[in-house]
Amino acid sequence: MNGALAKLVRRRKAVLAARARRKASPSEAASKEPKVKSWKEKGISNQADIESHIAARPDENFETLTEGRQAQSPSMSSRRLRMQSRTGAVRSEHSDTAENFQPWRDEYFHRDDNFIRITGQKGPRARARLGVSTAVRLEALNTPSASAVAAKLRSCEEGNRCGSGACPPCTAAVGHWSVDQGLRLFANHYQILFTTIQLTDATAMPKRLTAVGMEQQKNLLTAALTAAGLGDAHFFGAMDISRNVYKGDNPTKRWSIHSALFCFDRNPVFLTRALTNAIKRNELVAYPVKTKIVTVTPEKVLHYAFKNSFYRRITDRDAPTGSRPKKKVIGPKDPLFPALAVELDRIGLMARIYLHGIKVEDGKLVEQGCPGAARRG
Repeated sequence: MNGALAKLVRRRKAVLAARARRKASPSEAASKEPKVKSWKEKGISNQADIESHIAARPDENFETLTEGRQAQSPSMSSRRLRMQSRTGAVRSEHSDTAENFQPWRDEYFHRDDNFIRITGQKGPRARARLGVSTAVRLEALNTPSASAVAAKLRSCEEGNRCGSGACPPCTAAVGHWSVDQGLRLFANHYQILFTTIQLTDATAMPKRLTAVGMEQQKNLLTAALTAAGLGDAHFFGAMDISRNVYKGDNPTKRWSIHSALFCFDRNPVFLTRALTNAIKRNELVAYPVKTKIVTVTPEKVLHYAFKNSFYRRITDRDAPTGSRPKKKVIGPKDPLFPALAVELDRIGLMARIYLHGIKVEDGKLVEQGCPGAARRG
């Protein structure tokens, strides 16, 4: 125990020393960055004036315009430039003019060396092994639907990708594409908000996974955004699936279809309040909307949004307020795994991507509408 404590103390001292060095000699990128006046220095003090200011100046650089505690250091723009150079986010040689874009067919997105390494992420070989183990698990069921998915997974190889929603390599490729395009979108904005939304409609929490219709869920989500007054907003993210187990009085088990979304240049308090007014809580969902500001590691948050692992979440409703649910990955040995794999194949990979006010053009995400409309709120 003493050794662990000493190690923790040394690590803390190293962190403090590094912070002191950064304050003493700011980075070259930060020192060269042009100083931009804050909202307060510009004489703008309320949300309405901020909206009109941005709408009237669509070509102005707002990346470092911050207000109060939302100021970020080091500068967000210099961090984005470093990230883009490491991930290849600014690329022109990769494009796909197909109307139904399929990023898993591009081997670029299967190579981890082209992207920032995320801690805990499986490598290409581990994903291939997981695909084989998934096929073995499905073949053991000896049902037509499971055998068909297993055959797809068996056939997936370099140059001949299957594109199944249950395929770990193809799922990772779409995840790489979403991170790549997310960083491109982030570079055009001064503040990024990450919002998780759990719709409380009965169809968003079905007892059977076969009842899940992803298009229906996206329509319900769009209706909720419109009801919240965010119909002209730009949102980008993905739909997630989990198995929620509720203990305590009236125990129940439900599949949960929820969304992890990103939006840009908005007040997080106003955004959460508007969505909460439109999406009412129920006995199973105490907090249907949660919002955080993306700061230091946007690539991790983007990777989290489009998951390639799905969880069983156990909530004890008799536990103290604020207790987090326990979670466990639904792996090949889990009894729920075969049914989940079959349904993921039915749903498809790109069907899990959610775009609102954004479209795919030549394999890239492009915001629609005037820049001012995208920043109101």
